[in-house]
Amino acid sequence: MTTSGDQPGTDRLEARLASLETRLGMLETALRSEVDRVELAAGQVDSVAEGLQSTIGGARNLVDLVNDIGDRLIVLHTLEDTVSGAARTVAEEIGGRLQQEIGARHADQEALERALDAFAD
Repeated sequence: MTTSGDQPGTDRLEARLASLETRLGMLETALRSEVDRVELAAGQVDSVAEGLQSTIGGARNLVDLVNDIGDRLIVLHTLEDTVSGAARTVAEEIGGRLQQEIGARHADQEALERALDAFAD
């Protein structure tokens, strides 16, 4: 049983309850939007982290490539020295043989000239 004096107090409580329910709904909506914003920011951070990992991986690949090129340059320098030494050895050998051949031809020519002189006398 309600009396006429209780009715205004009950109406006020119901209005207050409705106001609190409305505020609670607004807070719930605000919280959901904040959660969505945080999830979006987390996704962006993940994307940036993946980009950084890719960049770091690319930089490591470049460092490895530079090291490989340096190693190959050392091998090429060594090969160049070896080829240069071999070319000098071949040139010296050919020069020595040419000197021997020239000496032999001079000796043959002198012998031929002596023989011709002897024959002419």
